[in-house]
Parts: sequence; structure tokens; C-alpha cells
Amino acid sequence: MSQLDTRKLSPQVQEEIRVRVVKAIRAGMRKSAAARTFGVSRTSIDTWLAKVECGNITSLRSKKRGRPPEPRLASHQAAAIVRQITDRTPDQTPVIPGTGQRFRANMMSSITNRGHLCFLVFDGSFNAEVFIRFCRRLLRQRRRRIFLIVDGHPVHRSAAVRDWLQANRRRIRMFFLPGYSPELNPDEYLNNDVKTNAIGRQRPATKDELILNLEQYLRDTQRRPHIVRNYFKAEPIQYAAG
Repeated sequence: MSQLDTRKLSPQVQEEIRVRVVKAIRAGMRKSAAARTFGVSRTSIDTWLAKVECGNITSLRSKKRGRPPEPRLASHQAAAIVRQITDRTPDQTPVIPGTGQRFRANMMSSITNRGHLCFLVFDGSFNAEVFIRFCRRLLRQRRRRIFLIVDGHPVHRSAAVRDWLQANRRRIRMFFLPGYSPELNPDEYLNNDVKTNAIGRQRPATKDELILNLEQYLRDTQRRPHIVRNYFKAEPIQYAAG
């Protein structure tokens, strides 16, 4: 469970996603299905397909990141541009623009390689109480013992969570991913799907509408286990594919 998006995935993983999308479409998958399965936008897919048509699959390789060895603008020119951008560009925050308002909702989720999805949409801060509430929901939905893989968020390591897990150790155990490795988290692909297709394509007018749209999209995904199983096809997730 993580709040990160694909922009924080490594260049290698991003390249792998681009290649897999193009290969899937060439094999007969529709663009809409590929967008949802891999959590990318239709605009990105069209861009990647155009690049391949003009060249070959190697055109999807990630470009080297970082600043150029020498500045291309004089220092005073760069400073002037920064001021203009700062003055004219709104904050780029993970919120939904509505009717002159900005609002957000938080989501927690857990997926399995068998296609099961459990989620919790909530308002407010993510804390130990919220996480334990989500874990209780997991226990209600699953009869078998649960092995939960999470990232290193401080809430996951809190004393309250540790005590609750100890009290429920016969039903659930928690394991941590290595630090700074979102590409190893299968749930990242669901998060990406939601941000691209449930949030990015709609402009709700109120927070209640945002939460309703989000919950409807997740329930629809729950009814399509093959979509959840597809999240585990990415190369970095093969360890969890079963």
C-alpha cells in the first residue's frame, strides 16, 4: 500500500511498462483495456505507438535523466523564466479541481495474485487507527491467514499497529518491502490505474462525488479479477505472481 505514482518508478520499470503496453496492443489487446490494465492514459499509448511506427521498439527506451553538463541559458535568463513559471503556474498537487474548489480523498487497498481486491476510501489523515480499521476489514473478507506486504511508512511500524498485529498473529502477518522500491509493490499498478482512469478522466463537483466515483470504480474492479491479476504481470512483480 503506497501513495506513490509511476513518476517515482525507476526509468527501467517505466520503460518496461511502455514496451509491454505496445506489445499487448500488437497482440490484439484494445487500447482501452491496455490503459486500464497497465494504469496508463490513452494519450500516452497513442504517443508510444506513434514513436514505434516512426522507428522501432527501441524508441521507447528511457532517456537519460539529470541536468545537462552545462546550463543552456545564462543565469539571469534562467532566473527570469523561473519567476514567470512561478507566477503563472498553479500548484501541482494531487487534488481534484472542481467548481472553484480543491478537495481530495485517500485510498488504501490490497490485492492478491488471484485477483482479489480489498479497499478503503477515507477522508482525513492516514494513521494507525485507519490502518488497523483496514486490516480488520481484510480479516472479515478473508478466511485464510493473511500475509500482508507493505512499504516502510511510519504508520506500518507504529507501536499501535505492532500491538494489534501481535494480538492477531494467528490471522495476519506483515512483511516489509525494501526501502525506496515502489516498483516491487503490486498495489502501485492499481494506484496508477485509479489515478489515470477513475480520477484523471473526471471532474467531480464535490468531495462526496469524488469519493463516490472512486468507490464505484474500485467496486467495478473487484468484479473483474482478471484485471487485478494483470497487475502481477510486470517483471518486477514476478516474485509475487505465484
